[in-house]
Amino acid sequence: MKGAQIARSLEGYASVLRASTEAVDGAGVQHLVFGSIATRALGRPRPIGTDEDIDLFVRPPDAPAALSALEEAGFVTVEEDPTWIHKARRAGVTVDVIFKAAGRVYMDDEMYRRGIRATVMGVEVRLVPPEDLAVMKALIHDEDRAFDWFDALALVQRDGLDWEYLVGRAEAYGAQRVLSLMIFAETEGIAVPREAIVRLRDVVRS
Repeated sequence: MKGAQIARSLEGYASVLRASTEAVDGAGVQHLVFGSIATRALGRPRPIGTDEDIDLFVRPPDAPAALSALEEAGFVTVEEDPTWIHKARRAGVTVDVIFKAAGRVYMDDEMYRRGIRATVMGVEVRLVPPEDLAVMKALIHDEDRAFDWFDALALVQRDGLDWEYLVGRAEAYGAQRVLSLMIFAETEGIAVPREAIVRLRDVVRS
């Protein structure tokens, strides 16, 4: 693909990102952008793949309104799985409307309040907090998604993490998996607060 074609493709992806977030905002649905977009912005930079989905995280009761807003904005929509995800598509880009992440994580008021405002590809968005994203990445990692583990490692290296909050999320959703991540991070020379490891270790042992 030549340079001009790549530029047009990236512009198209950014256009769908803008259209989807503006549509959901316009419907009054609080949401957070996560997935590869948030990972790239908050943790581990990597090339943008315009075939990537755009992931929007909403509360379960808001999922129908989010999907309706996208349909009204010209997206083709599908109620993919009523337990965790709906999908919308426009200009060859898929938008995932997710309301249960990593098998058990839900957006709540605290997560939304801590959302990180950022500009991604020229689009103003609200990203999932890095602490929540690290927990989700640790939980979802498996043999077919090894990159999630290393995404999580990059996130726990981020300056200014609220470790108290991160540990609280880990206790709620997967203490053992996040403890494993922290111990592995230490072996890689990543500074992890000792009290965070001790607290999760005590939870796992209890």
